[in-house]
Amino acid sequence: MRTLFSLLYPLYSNNKFNLCIPIVLLFMTAISGIALLGISGWLLTGAYIVDIGAMFNLFMPSALIRILSLTKVVFRYIEKLTGHAAIFKLLSDLRGFVFGSMIKLNPKELSKYHNGDLVSRITSDIDILDVVFLLFLEPFIVVIILFFLFYLFFYCFMPINSLVMVLISCFAVVVIPFLLIRSTKNNGMYIQEYSSNMRGFILEMIDSHIDITIMQLQDAKNREFSYICSGMSKYRSNQSIASATGQYFLSIVSGIGIVIIIYLEIGYFEKNKIEAPLLIGILLASFGFFEMFSSIVKGSACLGSAIKGADRISAIIDTKNSIKDIDDPVNLPSHGDIVYDNVSFSYINSITNENSTVLHNVNLKINIGEHVAIVGPSGSGKSTLLSLLLRMDEVSDGYITFGGNDIRKCKQSDLHSRIAFLSHDPDIFLGTLRSNIIIGNQLASDDLIFETLKLVNLHDFIRNLPLGLDTFITETGSNLSIGQARRLCLARALISPASVLVLDEPTSGLDRVLEQDFFIDLRQAAGKKRSVIMATHANVFHFHDIKTYKLNDGVLFDN
Repeated sequence: MRTLFSLLYPLYSNNKFNLCIPIVLLFMTAISGIALLGISGWLLTGAYIVDIGAMFNLFMPSALIRILSLTKVVFRYIEKLTGHAAIFKLLSDLRGFVFGSMIKLNPKELSKYHNGDLVSRITSDIDILDVVFLLFLEPFIVVIILFFLFYLFFYCFMPINSLVMVLISCFAVVVIPFLLIRSTKNNGMYIQEYSSNMRGFILEMIDSHIDITIMQLQDAKNREFSYICSGMSKYRSNQSIASATGQYFLSIVSGIGIVIIIYLEIGYFEKNKIEAPLLIGILLASFGFFEMFSSIVKGSACLGSAIKGADRISAIIDTKNSIKDIDDPVNLPSHGDIVYDNVSFSYINSITNENSTVLHNVNLKINIGEHVAIVGPSGSGKSTLLSLLLRMDEVSDGYITFGGNDIRKCKQSDLHSRIAFLSHDPDIFLGTLRSNIIIGNQLASDDLIFETLKLVNLHDFIRNLPLGLDTFITETGSNLSIGQARRLCLARALISPASVLVLDEPTSGLDRVLEQDFFIDLRQAAGKKRSVIMATHANVFHFHDIKTYKLNDGVLFDN
Protein backbone atom coordinates (compact mmCIF):
# COMPACT_ATOMS: atom_id res chain seq x y z
CA MET A 1 0.00 0.00 0.00
CA ARG A 2 2.88 2.34 0.82
CA THR A 3 4.40 1.81 -2.62
CA LEU A 4 1.03 2.50 -4.25
CA PHE A 5 0.53 5.87 -2.60
CA SER A 6 4.19 6.89 -2.85
CA LEU A 7 3.86 6.31 -6.60
CA LEU A 8 0.57 8.18 -6.96
CA TYR A 9 1.07 11.01 -4.46
CA PRO A 10 3.38 13.12 -6.68
CA LEU A 11 0.98 12.70 -9.60
CA TYR A 12 -2.02 13.63 -7.47
CA SER A 13 -0.14 16.64 -6.08
CA ASN A 14 0.66 17.90 -9.57
CA ASN A 15 -2.97 17.53 -10.64
CA LYS A 16 -4.69 18.81 -7.48
CA PHE A 17 -7.03 21.18 -9.25
CA ASN A 18 -8.13 18.67 -11.89
CA LEU A 19 -8.78 16.05 -9.22
CA CYS A 20 -10.62 18.39 -6.86
CA ILE A 21 -13.24 19.20 -9.51
CA PRO A 22 -14.68 15.64 -9.74
CA ILE A 23 -14.55 15.34 -5.94
CA VAL A 24 -16.63 18.50 -5.58
CA LEU A 25 -19.02 17.33 -8.28
CA LEU A 26 -19.40 13.88 -6.68
CA PHE A 27 -20.11 15.61 -3.37
CA MET A 28 -22.77 17.75 -5.03
CA THR A 29 -24.21 14.63 -6.69
CA ALA A 30 -24.33 12.82 -3.36
CA ILE A 31 -25.87 15.81 -1.57
CA SER A 32 -28.50 16.13 -4.31
CA GLY A 33 -29.33 12.43 -4.07
CA ILE A 34 -29.52 12.43 -0.29
CA ALA A 35 -31.62 15.61 -0.24
CA LEU A 36 -33.87 14.15 -2.96
CA LEU A 37 -34.56 11.05 -0.87
CA GLY A 38 -35.05 13.06 2.32
CA ILE A 39 -37.43 15.60 0.81
CA SER A 40 -39.35 12.87 -1.05
CA GLY A 41 -39.88 10.96 2.19
CA TRP A 42 -40.90 14.11 4.00
CA LEU A 43 -43.32 15.12 1.22
CA LEU A 44 -44.97 11.71 0.80
CA THR A 45 -45.36 11.19 4.52
CA GLY A 46 -46.73 14.70 5.07
CA ALA A 47 -49.14 14.36 2.16
CA TYR A 48 -50.40 11.02 3.47
CA ILE A 49 -50.89 12.27 7.01
CA VAL A 50 -52.99 15.26 5.98
CA ASP A 51 -55.23 13.22 3.71
CA ILE A 52 -53.48 13.42 0.32
CA GLY A 53 -52.31 16.97 0.76
CA ALA A 54 -55.61 18.68 1.61
CA MET A 55 -53.85 21.03 4.03
CA PHE A 56 -50.26 20.47 2.84
CA ASN A 57 -48.36 22.80 0.55
CA LEU A 58 -47.13 20.52 -2.25
CA PHE A 59 -45.77 23.17 -4.59
CA MET A 60 -42.42 24.00 -2.98
CA PRO A 61 -41.28 20.46 -2.07
CA SER A 62 -42.43 19.01 -5.40
CA ALA A 63 -40.57 21.76 -7.28
CA LEU A 64 -37.52 21.12 -5.14
CA ILE A 65 -37.70 17.39 -5.94
CA ARG A 66 -37.70 18.11 -9.67
CA ILE A 67 -34.77 20.52 -9.30
CA LEU A 68 -32.77 18.02 -7.21
CA SER A 69 -33.48 15.20 -9.68
CA LEU A 70 -32.16 17.27 -12.56
CA THR A 71 -29.23 18.56 -10.49
CA LYS A 72 -28.20 15.04 -9.50
CA VAL A 73 -28.18 13.86 -13.13
CA VAL A 74 -26.23 16.92 -14.36
CA PHE A 75 -23.65 16.79 -11.56
CA ARG A 76 -23.17 13.04 -12.03
CA TYR A 77 -22.66 13.41 -15.76
CA ILE A 78 -20.11 16.23 -15.40
CA GLU A 79 -18.38 14.35 -12.57
CA LYS A 80 -17.93 11.31 -14.79
CA LEU A 81 -16.51 13.43 -17.61
CA THR A 82 -14.10 15.44 -15.46
CA GLY A 83 -13.10 12.52 -13.23
CA HIS A 84 -12.21 10.20 -16.07
CA ALA A 85 -10.53 13.01 -18.02
CA ALA A 86 -8.36 13.85 -15.00
CA ILE A 87 -7.43 10.22 -14.39
CA PHE A 88 -6.70 9.51 -18.05
CA LYS A 89 -4.42 12.56 -18.11
CA LEU A 90 -2.74 11.43 -14.89
CA LEU A 91 -2.22 7.87 -16.11
CA SER A 92 -0.95 9.19 -19.45
CA ASP A 93 1.65 11.24 -17.57
CA LEU A 94 2.57 8.20 -15.48
CA ARG A 95 2.85 6.00 -18.57
CA GLY A 96 5.14 8.56 -20.20
CA PHE A 97 7.25 8.77 -17.05
CA VAL A 98 7.56 4.98 -16.78
CA PHE A 99 8.45 4.68 -20.46
CA GLY A 100 11.04 7.44 -20.02
CA SER A 101 12.53 5.57 -17.06
CA MET A 102 12.51 2.31 -19.01
CA ILE A 103 14.08 3.71 -22.18
CA LYS A 104 16.94 5.24 -20.19
CA LEU A 105 17.92 1.89 -18.72
CA ASN A 106 21.02 0.15 -19.90
CA PRO A 107 20.17 -2.89 -22.10
CA LYS A 108 21.74 -5.05 -19.40
CA GLU A 109 19.14 -3.92 -16.85
CA LEU A 110 16.29 -3.96 -19.35
CA SER A 111 17.10 -7.51 -20.43
CA LYS A 112 15.95 -8.72 -16.99
CA TYR A 113 12.37 -8.28 -18.21
CA HIS A 114 10.87 -10.20 -21.11
CA ASN A 115 8.96 -8.22 -23.74
CA GLY A 116 5.47 -9.26 -22.64
CA ASP A 117 6.26 -8.31 -19.06
CA LEU A 118 7.38 -4.83 -20.09
CA VAL A 119 4.26 -4.36 -22.22
CA SER A 120 2.10 -5.45 -19.30
CA ARG A 121 3.81 -3.10 -16.85
CA ILE A 122 3.29 -0.07 -19.07
CA THR A 123 -0.31 -0.97 -20.02
CA SER A 124 -2.44 -3.07 -17.67
CA ASP A 125 -0.40 -2.34 -14.53
CA ILE A 126 -0.92 1.39 -15.10
CA ASP A 127 -4.52 1.05 -16.27
CA ILE A 128 -5.54 -0.74 -13.06
CA LEU A 129 -4.45 2.32 -11.06
CA ASP A 130 -7.56 4.23 -12.17
CA VAL A 131 -9.61 2.34 -9.56
CA VAL A 132 -7.58 3.95 -6.78
CA PHE A 133 -9.08 7.37 -7.40
CA LEU A 134 -12.36 6.66 -9.17
CA LEU A 135 -13.58 3.77 -7.03
CA PHE A 136 -11.79 4.31 -3.74
CA LEU A 137 -10.16 7.65 -2.99
CA GLU A 138 -12.79 9.94 -4.54
CA PRO A 139 -15.84 8.30 -2.87
CA PHE A 140 -13.84 7.90 0.36
CA ILE A 141 -13.19 11.66 0.58
CA VAL A 142 -16.82 12.45 -0.19
CA VAL A 143 -18.06 9.91 2.40
CA ILE A 144 -15.80 11.45 5.08
CA ILE A 145 -17.22 14.93 4.36
CA LEU A 146 -20.79 13.62 4.38
CA PHE A 147 -20.10 11.70 7.57
CA PHE A 148 -19.13 14.87 9.42
CA LEU A 149 -22.23 16.66 8.13
CA PHE A 150 -24.52 13.82 9.27
CA TYR A 151 -22.66 13.54 12.55
CA LEU A 152 -23.09 17.25 13.28
CA PHE A 153 -26.80 17.08 12.39
CA PHE A 154 -27.48 14.08 14.60
CA TYR A 155 -25.30 15.42 17.40
CA CYS A 156 -27.33 18.64 17.49
CA PHE A 157 -30.81 17.14 17.17
CA MET A 158 -30.53 13.40 18.01
CA PRO A 159 -27.25 12.83 19.91
CA ILE A 160 -27.67 9.07 20.32
CA ASN A 161 -27.99 8.67 16.54
CA SER A 162 -24.59 10.32 16.05
CA LEU A 163 -22.99 7.39 17.90
CA VAL A 164 -24.80 4.92 15.61
CA MET A 165 -23.56 6.86 12.59
CA VAL A 166 -19.95 6.67 13.86
CA LEU A 167 -20.13 2.91 14.41
CA ILE A 168 -21.78 2.13 11.06
CA SER A 169 -19.39 4.40 9.16
CA CYS A 170 -16.34 2.85 10.84
CA PHE A 171 -17.45 -0.64 9.84
CA ALA A 172 -18.36 0.40 6.29
CA VAL A 173 -15.42 2.70 5.53
CA VAL A 174 -12.62 1.18 7.62
CA VAL A 175 -13.20 -2.41 8.75
CA ILE A 176 -14.78 -3.95 5.63
CA PRO A 177 -12.37 -2.24 3.15
CA PHE A 178 -9.39 -3.18 5.35
CA LEU A 179 -10.41 -6.85 5.42
CA LEU A 180 -11.12 -6.81 1.68
CA ILE A 181 -7.72 -5.30 0.85
CA ARG A 182 -5.92 -7.85 3.01
CA SER A 183 -7.87 -10.80 1.60
CA THR A 184 -7.50 -9.77 -2.08
CA LYS A 185 -3.89 -8.54 -2.09
CA ASN A 186 -2.38 -11.89 -3.14
CA ASN A 187 -5.28 -12.48 -5.51
CA GLY A 188 -4.55 -9.15 -7.21
CA MET A 189 -0.88 -10.11 -7.48
CA TYR A 190 -1.80 -13.28 -9.39
CA ILE A 191 -4.19 -11.39 -11.67
CA GLN A 192 -1.42 -9.01 -12.73
CA GLU A 193 1.09 -11.83 -13.15
CA TYR A 194 -1.27 -13.89 -15.30
CA SER A 195 -2.03 -10.78 -17.34
CA SER A 196 1.71 -10.31 -17.90
CA ASN A 197 2.15 -13.99 -18.79
CA MET A 198 -0.70 -13.78 -21.29
CA ARG A 199 0.86 -10.82 -23.11
CA GLY A 200 4.26 -12.48 -23.12
CA PHE A 201 2.80 -15.70 -24.47
CA ILE A 202 0.99 -13.89 -27.31
CA LEU A 203 4.13 -11.96 -28.29
CA GLU A 204 6.13 -15.18 -28.22
CA MET A 205 3.53 -16.85 -30.44
CA ILE A 206 3.80 -14.02 -32.98
CA ASP A 207 7.60 -14.16 -33.05
CA SER A 208 7.83 -17.94 -33.31
CA HIS A 209 4.67 -18.75 -35.29
CA ILE A 210 6.60 -20.31 -38.19
CA ASP A 211 8.53 -22.67 -35.89
CA ILE A 212 5.36 -23.59 -34.01
CA THR A 213 3.59 -24.41 -37.28
CA ILE A 214 6.45 -26.46 -38.71
CA MET A 215 6.96 -28.40 -35.47
CA GLN A 216 3.19 -28.90 -35.12
CA LEU A 217 3.08 -27.43 -31.65
CA GLN A 218 -0.33 -25.80 -32.07
CA ASP A 219 -2.11 -28.20 -29.70
CA ALA A 220 0.56 -27.86 -27.02
CA LYS A 221 0.46 -24.07 -27.28
CA ASN A 222 -3.35 -24.13 -27.14
CA ARG A 223 -3.18 -26.10 -23.88
CA GLU A 224 -0.61 -23.71 -22.47
CA PHE A 225 -2.72 -20.70 -23.39
CA SER A 226 -5.84 -22.34 -21.95
CA TYR A 227 -3.97 -22.89 -18.69
CA ILE A 228 -3.06 -19.19 -18.51
CA CYS A 229 -6.66 -18.18 -19.31
CA SER A 230 -8.09 -20.54 -16.70
CA GLY A 231 -5.70 -19.15 -14.10
CA MET A 232 -6.72 -15.60 -14.97
CA SER A 233 -10.40 -16.59 -14.83
CA LYS A 234 -9.94 -18.28 -11.46
CA TYR A 235 -8.40 -15.26 -9.76
CA ARG A 236 -10.79 -12.79 -11.38
CA SER A 237 -13.64 -14.98 -10.12
CA ASN A 238 -12.10 -14.89 -6.64
CA GLN A 239 -11.98 -11.10 -6.87
CA SER A 240 -15.65 -10.95 -7.88
CA ILE A 241 -16.60 -13.26 -4.99
CA ALA A 242 -14.62 -11.10 -2.55
CA SER A 243 -16.32 -7.96 -3.86
CA ALA A 244 -19.78 -9.57 -3.63
CA THR A 245 -19.00 -10.80 -0.11
CA GLY A 246 -17.95 -7.30 0.91
CA GLN A 247 -21.18 -5.87 -0.52
CA TYR A 248 -23.13 -8.57 1.36
CA PHE A 249 -21.61 -7.64 4.71
CA LEU A 250 -22.03 -3.96 3.88
CA SER A 251 -25.74 -4.57 3.33
CA ILE A 252 -25.98 -6.33 6.68
CA VAL A 253 -24.17 -3.53 8.51
CA SER A 254 -26.19 -0.84 6.75
CA GLY A 255 -29.42 -2.75 7.46
CA ILE A 256 -28.56 -3.01 11.13
CA GLY A 257 -27.78 0.70 11.17
CA ILE A 258 -31.12 1.58 9.55
CA VAL A 259 -33.02 -0.61 12.06
CA ILE A 260 -31.28 1.07 14.99
CA ILE A 261 -31.94 4.53 13.54
CA ILE A 262 -35.65 3.64 13.06
CA TYR A 263 -35.86 2.36 16.62
CA LEU A 264 -34.26 5.49 18.06
CA GLU A 265 -36.30 7.86 15.87
CA ILE A 266 -39.53 6.17 16.95
CA GLY A 267 -38.53 6.99 20.52
CA TYR A 268 -38.09 10.64 19.56
CA PHE A 269 -41.43 10.53 17.71
CA GLU A 270 -43.27 9.06 20.70
CA LYS A 271 -41.88 11.83 22.88
CA ASN A 272 -43.09 14.37 20.29
CA LYS A 273 -39.52 15.53 19.68
CA ILE A 274 -39.81 14.91 15.95
CA GLU A 275 -42.67 14.89 13.44
CA ALA A 276 -43.43 11.91 11.21
CA PRO A 277 -42.54 13.59 7.86
CA LEU A 278 -39.16 14.70 9.19
CA LEU A 279 -38.57 11.24 10.69
CA ILE A 280 -39.13 9.52 7.32
CA GLY A 281 -37.08 12.20 5.54
CA ILE A 282 -34.09 11.61 7.85
CA LEU A 283 -34.47 7.86 7.46
CA LEU A 284 -34.41 7.99 3.64
CA ALA A 285 -31.55 10.49 3.70
CA SER A 286 -29.60 7.98 5.80
CA PHE A 287 -30.33 5.36 3.12
CA GLY A 288 -28.77 7.70 0.55
CA PHE A 289 -25.70 8.19 2.72
CA PHE A 290 -25.20 4.45 3.23
CA GLU A 291 -25.39 3.89 -0.55
CA MET A 292 -22.12 5.81 -0.88
CA PHE A 293 -20.31 3.02 0.99
CA SER A 294 -20.85 0.66 -1.94
CA SER A 295 -18.26 2.36 -4.19
CA ILE A 296 -15.60 2.18 -1.49
CA VAL A 297 -16.18 -1.53 -0.96
CA LYS A 298 -16.09 -2.16 -4.70
CA GLY A 299 -12.87 -0.21 -5.05
CA SER A 300 -11.31 -2.01 -2.08
CA ALA A 301 -11.74 -5.37 -3.82
CA CYS A 302 -9.67 -4.05 -6.75
CA LEU A 303 -6.92 -2.44 -4.67
CA GLY A 304 -5.00 -5.72 -4.46
CA SER A 305 -4.38 -5.59 -8.20
CA ALA A 306 -3.54 -1.88 -7.99
CA ILE A 307 -1.02 -2.53 -5.19
CA LYS A 308 0.70 -5.26 -7.21
CA GLY A 309 0.61 -3.07 -10.32
CA ALA A 310 2.27 -0.24 -8.38
CA ASP A 311 4.96 -2.63 -7.10
CA ARG A 312 5.72 -3.78 -10.65
CA ILE A 313 5.81 -0.21 -11.99
CA SER A 314 8.03 1.01 -9.13
CA ALA A 315 10.46 -1.83 -9.83
CA ILE A 316 11.18 -0.24 -13.22
CA ILE A 317 11.24 3.34 -11.94
CA ASP A 318 13.57 2.43 -9.05
CA THR A 319 16.00 0.47 -11.23
CA LYS A 320 19.26 2.37 -11.43
CA ASN A 321 21.68 2.20 -14.32
CA SER A 322 24.84 0.35 -13.40
CA ILE A 323 26.69 2.55 -15.91
CA LYS A 324 26.61 6.25 -15.01
CA ASP A 325 28.28 9.42 -16.22
CA ILE A 326 30.82 11.07 -13.96
CA ASP A 327 30.10 14.52 -12.50
CA ASP A 328 32.68 16.38 -14.58
CA PRO A 329 32.85 14.62 -17.99
CA VAL A 330 35.44 15.47 -20.65
CA ASN A 331 34.54 16.55 -24.18
CA LEU A 332 35.26 14.07 -26.95
CA PRO A 333 36.70 15.12 -30.32
CA SER A 334 34.49 14.44 -33.35
CA HIS A 335 37.08 11.97 -34.73
CA GLY A 336 39.74 9.95 -32.97
CA ASP A 337 41.67 6.72 -32.75
CA ILE A 338 40.13 3.94 -30.68
CA VAL A 339 42.44 2.08 -28.32
CA TYR A 340 41.79 -1.01 -26.19
CA ASP A 341 44.54 -1.08 -23.55
CA ASN A 342 44.88 -4.38 -21.63
CA VAL A 343 41.10 -4.73 -21.54
CA SER A 344 39.62 -7.62 -19.58
CA PHE A 345 36.00 -8.40 -18.89
CA SER A 346 34.35 -10.93 -16.60
CA TYR A 347 30.96 -11.37 -14.99
CA ILE A 348 29.18 -13.51 -12.40
CA ASN A 349 27.37 -16.37 -14.12
CA SER A 350 23.77 -16.35 -12.85
CA ILE A 351 23.50 -20.14 -13.25
CA THR A 352 26.77 -21.34 -11.70
CA ASN A 353 27.27 -18.21 -9.54
CA GLU A 354 30.92 -18.30 -10.56
CA ASN A 355 33.14 -15.70 -12.17
CA SER A 356 33.33 -16.14 -15.96
CA THR A 357 36.10 -14.44 -17.94
CA VAL A 358 35.13 -13.33 -21.47
CA LEU A 359 38.06 -11.12 -22.51
CA HIS A 360 41.63 -11.26 -21.25
CA ASN A 361 44.21 -8.48 -21.73
CA VAL A 362 42.94 -7.34 -25.13
CA ASN A 363 45.10 -4.74 -26.90
CA LEU A 364 43.77 -3.19 -30.09
CA LYS A 365 44.09 0.11 -31.95
CA ILE A 366 41.73 1.34 -34.69
CA ASN A 367 43.07 4.40 -36.48
CA ILE A 368 40.84 7.06 -38.04
CA GLY A 369 39.41 5.70 -41.31
CA GLU A 370 40.67 2.16 -40.64
CA HIS A 371 38.50 -0.93 -41.14
CA VAL A 372 38.96 -3.69 -38.57
CA ALA A 373 37.29 -7.10 -38.49
CA ILE A 374 37.18 -9.34 -35.42
CA VAL A 375 36.66 -12.97 -36.37
CA GLY A 376 36.34 -16.04 -34.23
CA PRO A 377 33.99 -18.81 -33.15
CA SER A 378 30.65 -18.16 -31.43
CA GLY A 379 31.07 -17.36 -27.75
CA SER A 380 34.62 -16.12 -28.15
CA GLY A 381 33.73 -12.60 -26.98
CA LYS A 382 33.37 -10.69 -30.26
CA SER A 383 30.06 -9.02 -29.39
CA THR A 384 31.31 -8.26 -25.88
CA LEU A 385 34.33 -6.48 -27.37
CA LEU A 386 31.94 -4.19 -29.26
CA SER A 387 29.54 -3.67 -26.34
CA LEU A 388 32.43 -2.43 -24.18
CA LEU A 389 33.20 0.26 -26.77
CA LEU A 390 29.52 1.30 -26.69
CA ARG A 391 29.60 1.18 -22.86
CA MET A 392 26.78 -1.33 -22.72
CA ASP A 393 29.08 -2.96 -20.16
CA GLU A 394 32.06 -1.64 -18.23
CA VAL A 395 35.53 -3.13 -18.54
CA SER A 396 36.67 -5.19 -15.56
CA ASP A 397 40.28 -4.17 -16.06
CA GLY A 398 42.21 -1.87 -18.41
CA TYR A 399 40.57 0.94 -20.36
CA ILE A 400 39.26 2.03 -23.77
CA THR A 401 40.02 5.46 -25.21
CA PHE A 402 38.51 7.52 -28.00
CA GLY A 403 40.75 10.32 -29.27
CA GLY A 404 42.98 9.81 -26.23
CA ASN A 405 40.13 10.12 -23.71
CA ASP A 406 38.96 7.28 -21.46
CA ILE A 407 35.37 6.62 -22.55
CA ARG A 408 34.35 6.24 -18.88
CA LYS A 409 35.17 9.91 -18.35
CA CYS A 410 32.88 11.28 -21.05
CA LYS A 411 29.11 11.53 -21.37
CA GLN A 412 27.51 8.40 -22.77
CA SER A 413 25.42 10.62 -25.07
CA ASP A 414 28.62 12.16 -26.50
CA LEU A 415 30.13 8.72 -27.06
CA HIS A 416 27.00 7.37 -28.74
CA SER A 417 26.74 10.41 -31.01
CA ARG A 418 30.16 9.51 -32.41
CA ILE A 419 29.39 5.81 -32.89
CA ALA A 420 26.74 4.34 -35.19
CA PHE A 421 25.81 0.76 -34.35
CA LEU A 422 24.41 -1.93 -36.64
CA SER A 423 23.45 -5.09 -34.76
CA HIS A 424 23.40 -8.62 -36.17
CA ASP A 425 19.58 -8.43 -36.28
CA PRO A 426 18.81 -4.75 -36.96
CA ASP A 427 15.23 -3.62 -36.44
CA ILE A 428 13.01 -2.37 -39.24
CA PHE A 429 10.34 -0.18 -37.66
CA LEU A 430 6.73 0.05 -38.72
CA GLY A 431 6.51 3.18 -40.86
CA THR A 432 7.91 4.59 -44.08
CA LEU A 433 11.31 4.10 -45.66
CA ARG A 434 12.08 7.72 -44.81
CA SER A 435 11.18 7.38 -41.10
CA ASN A 436 13.41 4.31 -40.84
CA ILE A 437 16.41 5.97 -42.49
CA ILE A 438 16.39 9.30 -40.66
CA ILE A 439 16.45 7.70 -37.20
CA GLY A 440 20.19 8.35 -37.37
CA ASN A 441 19.73 11.98 -38.43
CA GLN A 442 16.32 13.59 -37.98
CA LEU A 443 17.37 16.68 -39.97
CA ALA A 444 18.48 14.76 -43.06
CA SER A 445 17.19 16.21 -46.34
CA ASP A 446 15.94 14.10 -49.25
CA ASP A 447 19.13 14.90 -51.16
CA LEU A 448 21.27 13.57 -48.31
CA ILE A 449 19.05 10.50 -47.99
CA PHE A 450 19.40 9.61 -51.68
CA GLU A 451 23.15 10.26 -51.61
CA THR A 452 23.39 7.77 -48.74
CA LEU A 453 21.14 5.29 -50.57
CA LYS A 454 23.51 5.42 -53.54
CA LEU A 455 26.31 4.30 -51.24
CA VAL A 456 24.38 1.18 -50.25
CA ASN A 457 22.96 0.46 -53.73
CA LEU A 458 19.34 1.18 -52.80
CA HIS A 459 18.99 4.44 -54.73
CA ASP A 460 17.47 3.02 -57.93
CA PHE A 461 15.23 0.56 -56.08
CA ILE A 462 13.62 3.28 -53.94
CA ARG A 463 13.48 5.85 -56.77
CA ASN A 464 11.42 3.40 -58.83
CA LEU A 465 8.86 2.78 -56.08
CA PRO A 466 5.54 4.59 -56.70
CA LEU A 467 5.74 6.39 -53.36
CA GLY A 468 9.51 6.55 -53.12
CA LEU A 469 10.71 7.35 -49.61
CA ASP A 470 7.09 7.47 -48.42
CA THR A 471 6.62 3.77 -49.18
CA PHE A 472 5.21 2.04 -46.11
CA ILE A 473 7.15 -0.88 -44.71
CA THR A 474 5.53 -3.47 -42.51
CA GLU A 475 6.75 -4.41 -39.07
CA THR A 476 10.11 -6.26 -39.22
CA GLY A 477 10.37 -5.22 -42.90
CA SER A 478 8.66 -8.34 -44.22
CA ASN A 479 8.01 -6.62 -47.59
CA LEU A 480 11.77 -6.16 -48.11
CA SER A 481 14.32 -8.85 -48.93
CA ILE A 482 16.93 -9.69 -46.30
CA GLY A 483 19.62 -7.94 -48.33
CA GLN A 484 17.48 -4.82 -48.83
CA ALA A 485 16.61 -4.67 -45.13
CA ARG A 486 20.29 -4.98 -44.15
CA ARG A 487 21.29 -2.23 -46.59
CA LEU A 488 18.49 0.00 -45.34
CA CYS A 489 19.81 -0.34 -41.81
CA LEU A 490 23.33 0.36 -43.03
CA ALA A 491 22.01 3.55 -44.67
CA ARG A 492 20.49 4.48 -41.30
CA ALA A 493 23.93 4.15 -39.71
CA LEU A 494 25.74 5.95 -42.52
CA ILE A 495 23.42 8.96 -42.56
CA SER A 496 24.25 9.72 -38.95
CA PRO A 497 27.12 12.16 -38.27
CA ALA A 498 28.98 9.42 -36.34
CA SER A 499 32.65 9.00 -37.15
CA VAL A 500 32.76 5.32 -36.17
CA LEU A 501 30.68 2.41 -37.46
CA VAL A 502 30.33 -0.59 -35.15
CA LEU A 503 28.86 -3.63 -36.89
CA ASP A 504 27.93 -6.87 -35.15
CA GLU A 505 27.63 -9.74 -37.68
CA PRO A 506 26.45 -7.33 -40.41
CA THR A 507 26.14 -10.08 -43.05
CA SER A 508 24.25 -12.58 -40.90
CA GLY A 509 21.60 -14.31 -43.05
CA LEU A 510 23.12 -13.21 -46.37
CA ASP A 511 24.44 -15.64 -48.97
CA ARG A 512 28.06 -15.52 -50.14
CA VAL A 513 27.42 -13.21 -53.10
CA LEU A 514 25.36 -10.68 -51.09
CA GLU A 515 27.92 -10.91 -48.29
CA GLN A 516 30.80 -9.95 -50.58
CA ASP A 517 28.74 -7.17 -52.20
CA PHE A 518 27.96 -5.80 -48.73
CA PHE A 519 31.63 -5.44 -47.80
CA ILE A 520 32.42 -3.78 -51.13
CA ASP A 521 29.58 -1.28 -50.61
CA LEU A 522 30.69 -0.73 -47.00
CA ARG A 523 34.20 0.27 -48.06
CA GLN A 524 32.82 2.84 -50.50
CA ALA A 525 30.10 4.09 -48.15
CA ALA A 526 32.28 4.55 -45.08
CA GLY A 527 34.82 6.73 -46.87
CA LYS A 528 38.30 7.53 -45.63
CA LYS A 529 37.46 9.44 -42.44
CA ARG A 530 35.04 6.97 -40.89
CA SER A 531 36.45 4.09 -38.85
CA VAL A 532 34.77 0.68 -38.98
CA ILE A 533 35.03 -2.10 -36.42
CA MET A 534 33.02 -5.26 -37.00
CA ALA A 535 32.54 -8.67 -35.47
CA THR A 536 31.89 -11.25 -38.17
CA HIS A 537 31.97 -14.90 -39.20
CA ALA A 538 32.35 -13.87 -42.85
CA ASN A 539 35.44 -14.55 -44.93
CA VAL A 540 37.08 -11.12 -45.12
CA PHE A 541 40.69 -12.21 -45.45
CA HIS A 542 40.90 -11.40 -49.16
CA PHE A 543 39.81 -7.79 -48.52
CA HIS A 544 43.22 -6.19 -48.15
CA ASP A 545 41.85 -2.94 -46.79
CA ILE A 546 40.24 -4.74 -43.82
CA LYS A 547 42.62 -5.43 -40.96
CA THR A 548 41.66 -8.74 -39.40
CA TYR A 549 42.08 -10.00 -35.84
CA LYS A 550 41.11 -13.36 -34.42
CA LEU A 551 39.48 -13.69 -31.02
CA ASN A 552 39.64 -17.08 -29.34
CA ASP A 553 38.72 -17.83 -25.72
CA GLY A 554 38.90 -14.14 -24.87
CA VAL A 555 42.41 -13.65 -26.28
CA LEU A 556 42.93 -11.42 -29.35
CA PHE A 557 45.48 -12.40 -32.01
CA ASP A 558 46.70 -10.32 -34.96
CA ASN A 559 45.67 -12.32 -38.01
